[in-house]
Amino acid sequence: MRGSAVDLNVRLEAVVKQEGGAWLASCPSLDVVTQDESKQAALEALKEAVQLWFESSIERGVLDQALIEAGF
Repeated sequence: MRGSAVDLNVRLEAVVKQEGGAWLASCPSLDVVTQDESKQAALEALKEAVQLWFESSIERGVLDQALIEAGF
């Protein structure tokens, strides 16, 4: 079976805050959180984590259910 590509353009809220020496970036609607040493690095890590969340959901065939559970 050959894979296919999916292009998604989704606008999601990101929350960034500093706690101690670390920056936390989160996407509350998907319940995804990352941490890094700088604000920009935390946001980049969040972008990658959200992308992986979608890729994993698609690969497992659960995207519809995951989006419903996330309140979409």
